[in-house]
Amino acid sequence: MKLKMNGMRLPPLPKGKSAMQVFGDYLGYLFRCAKNFIIDTHAGGASLWRAVEEDLQFVLSHPNGWEGAQQTKMRRAAVHGGLIPDTDAGKARIRFVTEGEASLHACVLNGLANEMLTVLAILYSHRPTLIVIIQGHPEHGFLVADAGGGTLDISSYAVRGTAPLVMEEIAPPDCS
Repeated sequence: MKLKMNGMRLPPLPKGKSAMQVFGDYLGYLFRCAKNFIIDTHAGGASLWRAVEEDLQFVLSHPNGWEGAQQTKMRRAAVHGGLIPDTDAGKARIRFVTEGEASLHACVLNGLANEMLTVLAILYSHRPTLIVIIQGHPEHGFLVADAGGGTLDISSYAVRGTAPLVMEEIAPPDCS
């Protein structure tokens, strides 16, 4: 993906490190922080951690335009960061979600689904995500435009059921 940075320059990667290794180091840091927080703040935190650590599942988000090649690099970063072992079983513990789908889940978890059934357009302010309902009816479709941290991810969904809530992607997602 080409970046137009208006003359800004990214600093070079640390000497001898690839982007995948830097990302893996960052994932490892976040993982250790989460582990230490659970162990330090929950009653019986150490035994709780030991009980679940081999079964942890990780969900990583990525821009809508990313597919298999980028996901493979993200899996390698998770191995490098110590989240999972370098085995087929370990790699199966990594799941992926597009940024557009992650934004949809965040909107639903924050009560958007109920409001969406009666209004035409909603600006969801947790992140710069815009929800637009097409033709005024969510069963006809709505767009999630996630203008977050460097990409514009656009996804299209329709509500197919409300009890339980069922949403269907109705067009291929896009990323700019």
